[in-house]
Amino acid sequence: KEGMAGSAATCKVNMSVSIRAVVEDDIAAISDIDARASAFAWTPEQFQKCTEIDNSQERGLVIVCAAQVAGFVIFNHVLDEGSIYNIAVDPDHQRRGLASKLLFEAIERMKLESVKRCFLDVRRSNAAALALYSDLGFEIDGVRKNYYRGSAGREDAMLMSKLL
Repeated sequence: KEGMAGSAATCKVNMSVSIRAVVEDDIAAISDIDARASAFAWTPEQFQKCTEIDNSQERGLVIVCAAQVAGFVIFNHVLDEGSIYNIAVDPDHQRRGLASKLLFEAIERMKLESVKRCFLDVRRSNAAALALYSDLGFEIDGVRKNYYRGSAGREDAMLMSKLL
C-alpha cells in the first residue's frame, strides 16, 4: 500500500523527499516504522494525538520518499520550550540524512512558534542518535538514571538540549 513502510522502493541519497504534517492515514505507517526501528515502540494510540485538530501543542511530521512514508518526528512545545518526543526512520532508509532533515524541519517550526530551547532524551547506548543530535548542536545537560526499559533491565537516558 502506498504510504506504508517496508515497500520495495528505496530512498536514494540524492532522491528528492518531502516533509509534511502527519495525518490520520499515516498512523499505520509510522507505527510500523517505530516497531521496526525501536525495541519499545509507541502504540498507534500514542501517535493519534498529533493528528487531533484540538491538540494545539503536539505535532508530527513525516518524510516521504518514493511515494512512501520513510520516517517521522513527533514534537511539542509549551510556551517557549520544545521537546522532541519520538523520531524514527524506516531501517531500509537509514543513513541517508532523513532524520537530520526531519529534526531540522521540526526545529524550524518550533522557531516559528517562538520556542527558545528544544529538549530531548536518548538512550545512553544509542550512539548513532547521540552523534546525530551532537552534530545538530544539541548538548548533553544531564542523565536520567534507569529511565528506559531494556531487554536486560533499565537504561539511562541522556538529556540533551539546544538553544534555538
